[in-house]
Amino acid sequence: MVLSGGVAPGLADRFPEKVRTALEGITHRLVVDTSKGALQRLISEPVAPLHVLRFDQREAERAAMRPLADLQESIGFLTNMITRVVAETRVMGLGAEGSLLVTSATLYICRTPKLPVVSKVGAGDAFIGGLTLALQRGDGLRDALRWGGVCLFRNNGDRGYGAMQGKRFSGASSNVPGRSSMSQPISAFATLWSTFMKLSGVTEILSIPNFTN
Repeated sequence: MVLSGGVAPGLADRFPEKVRTALEGITHRLVVDTSKGALQRLISEPVAPLHVLRFDQREAERAAMRPLADLQESIGFLTNMITRVVAETRVMGLGAEGSLLVTSATLYICRTPKLPVVSKVGAGDAFIGGLTLALQRGDGLRDALRWGGVCLFRNNGDRGYGAMQGKRFSGASSNVPGRSSMSQPISAFATLWSTFMKLSGVTEILSIPNFTN
């Protein structure tokens, strides 16, 4: 189950918690990507752990009430959530630097190739879509993070196919397809899978051992 986006006007900040409670006995796998007061409540006043909680660095700094000046501070913020049982898996978007994924046992950093950003609209939704699809299929966290990174990368360079057309990457077998090639819904997944296979070899996933020590 995925809860993505800000809480609608008229709903309380504890709405994500109410959704989690309503799902008890059905599934514990609630993936949340929200913002503002609802996110602040989930981080500062956790009731029970979510399956996955995602947010970007600006939202993390708002919750931490201080700047997270470097990667180590961002990692520290995420690992602090382990003892407070905020979520089993915590993911922080780092903008152009990629994404961090932290559990009680591991930490991964995902970095995609650098290209000019055409549009960031929907970037978080694209990431959550890729990550959730991979988890639902039974992929491990490493591959799920890679899927999220590829979907976010494609989203950011996808409005205006010309921005992507003609670009090639080391290790990629052909040009990255644009949204125009996904006009037929029946071929959408096949096209996304093709993109994933082309970019997975150049989407860097770094693992940091013993990071909680």
